[in-house]
Order: sequence, then structure tokens, then C-alpha cells
Amino acid sequence: MTYTTNPRSIPVSLLQTVFTSQHLPGLFGGYTTHDSALRFIAQAVRYTQDAKYLTTIVAAALPEDYGGNTLAEVPAIIQSALDKGFGEVSERKESSKKPNSPIEIAKEAALELFHDTLRRPFMRVQLEGGERIIAIKSALAQGWLRHLIYQANKKSLPNSTMTDTLETLAAMAIFNGPQKDVCMRIGGEPGRVIIDRGTDTGGAIEITPDGYRAIGRPDIPFWRSPGFGELPEPATGGDINELRTLLNLEETEWYCLLGFLLGALRWAGPFLCLLAEGEQGSGKSFLCDVVKRLLDPHQGSKLRLPRADRDLMIQAYNQHVLIYDNSSGMPGDISDALCSLATGGGYATRRLYTDDEQQVFALCRPFVINGIADFVNRPDLLERAILVHLPPIPEGARKTEAEMNAKFERIRPCVLGQLYAAVARALRDEEQTPAPADFRMADAARWITAAEPALGLEPGTIVGAIDTAQAMAMIERVQNHPLILRIERELDSRGPFDGTVGKLFDAVCVRGFALREQGLPATPAHLSRALKRYRPAAQKAGILIEFGDRHHEGKRIQIRRVEDKGRPASDWAERF
Repeated sequence: MTYTTNPRSIPVSLLQTVFTSQHLPGLFGGYTTHDSALRFIAQAVRYTQDAKYLTTIVAAALPEDYGGNTLAEVPAIIQSALDKGFGEVSERKESSKKPNSPIEIAKEAALELFHDTLRRPFMRVQLEGGERIIAIKSALAQGWLRHLIYQANKKSLPNSTMTDTLETLAAMAIFNGPQKDVCMRIGGEPGRVIIDRGTDTGGAIEITPDGYRAIGRPDIPFWRSPGFGELPEPATGGDINELRTLLNLEETEWYCLLGFLLGALRWAGPFLCLLAEGEQGSGKSFLCDVVKRLLDPHQGSKLRLPRADRDLMIQAYNQHVLIYDNSSGMPGDISDALCSLATGGGYATRRLYTDDEQQVFALCRPFVINGIADFVNRPDLLERAILVHLPPIPEGARKTEAEMNAKFERIRPCVLGQLYAAVARALRDEEQTPAPADFRMADAARWITAAEPALGLEPGTIVGAIDTAQAMAMIERVQNHPLILRIERELDSRGPFDGTVGKLFDAVCVRGFALREQGLPATPAHLSRALKRYRPAAQKAGILIEFGDRHHEGKRIQIRRVEDKGRPASDWAERF
């Protein structure tokens, strides 16, 4: 770097050298001027190699009556110092400066800071293989920052500094960064679906009404949780029915499985969930594993059904498709939370036990639950479900898991290609496809119906199979419920009921005010809520439940079988 004699351009380091050099006194006295100039210039070339500038400094240090030739030798002395490497000391000097602060290093390295609709902070960074979106308050962000700081300063980052740096980046992402919709695995908008393949390079699949194609980094931000797996590149050709053969599915179960796969590939919910039932050894776990590897491969593929809503939402935050293995039943509040998860709902909880700030989850996810039988009983969840009953595998037909996995990996790219082609068809025809009027999840049903022709199916085939499976499951569940069993018994012996909820409670839930069967409502209020919950399922089983107006004796209710429409009703009084 070259400097002029302008005082404003004199570097501080050079001024320090001039005033502290032990070689300048040899110039002041006019003795050993050559050696003193040689050593002084060896120090000064660290900061400037301007011959005129250095000559001026040497001249100012010499006596007024100096008559030697040292000044004429300055250019040669400068060149000699540079040839000996003294000029490189300036670079070593720069490298020995106090390193930049961690926040400055992180700000320069982060390609983008932003937040999502719930004001969660994210950053786009360069990792090995390509760019990635990572949550700022995550273990991956901590590892990225530690590696970054060590590379820059060659020393580890204290935990306190780590916390301060990440909190500062988070604040910048929330208050200075733009807001974006951050997706996991599947995202998009009306007319377009983007699927994150999970590759190191950040590649994705874009599906439009014209078909699907592989793209580089998508314009939609995707983030990945720990354990996020990679999808293979889809392929054309093949026969998707090979998957049916591999899974040993009957026709109705096959249509139901296709319905779930197509529904889960929609750019947004609501999503139908999948309930897989079957005895031990029927292949339930393998079917669920296949679904996961087709839609959202992940190292933590099989989960246990949580006991608390908060745990459910944390699981849903970290995976797009949830697989719950070997369920034997579920509490009512978890069933309600799963209903909310399928259709899209919010959940708020206290962030820390030491403050009153809320942590909000707003998620909509497809999920699969498998078990032997009757692990879901509530009609509201059954109405959001696709039910698949797996028959037992015949003796002698069972294959090893290695054989099954090898065949699945062989057909997986072609299966994905045909599913993505069906999604393209759904994107093209969804708006023109009428929604089923009597189907609870109308948006999901319309999407599936619009995709059917791409798989060679008549419109309504899949939704018809789903509707039949739902009705059969609801009838079976409701007919085995203790409350409905007691009501059916009274309908058979005493005919239709017309009276108050209180009198109905006395008739079907209380026996001498001493014994109460397990599963029966404990109070008239509980009975009223149970009847409202089971009313749609009971109607499918041929029992009509109608609520009337409230009067001074209580809320009135009528219960009858469909075939007893003209039969006179009673209030089932004098029950005991």
C-alpha cells in the first residue's frame, strides 16, 4: 500500500514506528547514517513503500549540514528490504490484530436473516454442498457458529458468548428481517407444489399443472429437522400396482392407501389421516414404513403416541408426516388434538415455567396410526380418517424384511413419479372438480378426486372407498360403545324415547344409583355431550338422535331407530 505526504493519510502504525524506532537517533547525530537508515526503513516498509515519503522522513531526521549520500540510497534500501521480506511483516501484523467479534463474523457469514409467520427466527447459510435454511435457536445453528468462529479466530467460543450471539441474530431476524412462510418437506401455493428432496445441494421437485421437474434451490424457504432423510429422484415408467402387490392389499384398502398418499402431497391441508388395523404379523409396521419413505423419510420414522398435546405439537413441528406405531388406545384430549392437527389448528403453551410468555404452534400435518383394533373410537377423528384393515399374511407367503425393502427401493422412484404425475393432474383440475356434499373433509376429497384419472381410476373411486370404510368403522365402534348398547336395549324393549336428558340419564346410565358400567357418562351434562359426539356415527348405525328446545324441566331429546319413524314415543319413565 502506498501513501503520499498528506498528513491525513499517515497511518497510525507508521507514526508509532517513527517516534519509537531505536534507529533514528543514528540519523539525528549524522553518524552511521547508512546503517541507521537501513534498519529504520526495514521497519517502515511494513506500512509504506513510497520512496519519496520515506526519503522525506529520513531527510527530516538528518542534521541540516549533512553532506553524505544516504538520501540517494533510500530507493535501493527500500528494494533491498522488500527483497528480504520485510514488507510481508505488514500482513503478519494485520493478522495479529484483535479478531472480529463473533456477532460481526456471524452477520457477514449469514446469507439472509428472516422470520416466519409465528416470528420464529431463521437464517440461510452456506454449508457443505450448498445453502441451507436453519432455525437460529437450534443445535445445528450452535454447531455452525462454533465452527465459523473457530475458523476465524482459531479459538473456541464460550457458551455465554454463543448464547448472546444467537440471541442477537434472532433479534435481527425478527425485527429487521422479512417475514416468510417457512415449510418442511412440502410447501407451495394454489397451482404449485414444491417437495424438498433432502439432498445436500438443496434440490427440490416442483410440480405444476404441466407436470413435475427437478429444480435447484427453491424460492420457498424449507428448513430441516435433525434426522431429515433424502427422497430419490422420481422416475417415469413402471406400474404403481407393484406397490399394492408388495403390501398385499385388497382393492378397497389399496384405494384407501392411494387416497392418503395423494392427500398428503397437497401443498396445504386439511389432510386425511390413515388408520391401519390388523392382527400381529399382518404387515402394519411395514406399510407405515413404506408410507414414510415415500412422503417424508426420517431417521426417527416411528413414534409413540404422546400423552400430552404439547409433545404432539413438538413432534409435528419436526416432521411433516407422523407415524405412530403399535397404538392400543388414546385419551380423549389427544384424540381432539389429532383432529385439530389434521384440519389445521393452533396450540399455545407457556414458553418457560418462569414467565407468562406463550409459545404458539399452528400446524397441519398428515399422520398415520397403526394398531391391532379399536385404538380410535371417537367419531370426530374417524370422520377425518382413512381406514385400512390389513388381512393376515398367509402361511408360506411371508418374505424377509430385507427382500421387502429391496423390492420397495427398486420401485420407489417409479411410484413417486406416478404419484407426482397425479398431483400435477390434481393441480390442473381441482378447481373444476365438484366437492362431495356429504363428505366431512370436502377439500381433501376434491383434491383426491381430481387426481384419480392420472392413475387410471374413475372419479369418485377412491373417495367412495374411503367413505365406505369410514361408515363401517363408525358403525362397528358405535355399536360396541356401552352407552349406545344401553340405548339400543331400551329402544328394543320400550320403543322410541321423547323426554329430557335427565330422564334419559336415569334410564340408561344409572342402575339403582349404585352401579355404573364403565364408559357410561357420569352426569346428565356428560351424557348430553356424549350424545352430540356420537350422533353422526349413531345415525350411520340406524339410530336417530335429535335435540329439542330447553324448557323448565331441562333440554328435550328424541331417540328412535330409523324404522321406528312413525312409532309413538315415551319418556321411558318408571324405569325402575
